[in-house]
Amino acid sequence: MSLCLTCGHETQMASASCSNCGARMVQGPLLAPPTGESAAKFWLREWFSFQGRISRSSFWLQHELPMTGILLMALFLDTVLKANGAVAGIVMLLSVWPNAATCVKRAHDRGRSGWFVILMAVPLLSIWPLIELYFLRGTNGVNEFGPDPLSPSTFKSVG
Repeated sequence: MSLCLTCGHETQMASASCSNCGARMVQGPLLAPPTGESAAKFWLREWFSFQGRISRSSFWLQHELPMTGILLMALFLDTVLKANGAVAGIVMLLSVWPNAATCVKRAHDRGRSGWFVILMAVPLLSIWPLIELYFLRGTNGVNEFGPDPLSPSTFKSVG
């Protein structure tokens, strides 16, 4: 897979330049820690810090999919151990901070304050924050919460 650093266009073919805008393409996985940073420090910062911005792809691949897998394993353990939801309850309780941190960073990516996430707790009003945080692209360029996670200067590639 190749990803354009300028327009975000993805293609399955390896190519040196984007067919959409002509800019340089990056090949390989894009979820590696920045050079010189340990993987543990990277993941702690990604899951527990309320600072900065994260892109939709990082949100889905580094948070939502792993959390879904962890919750499914907890539900499986509840069934096997006949724990009546205790394991899943503990996992859900332990996931409150990481869920809040990543949702706040997604709100930052959309140019909103972290307080916007509180609307997710209000019935009916929760629909808009869910759509905005889970499915809409962040603001282009630098905003008050930091640099664009998809800009060439903040992109880290491997391989």
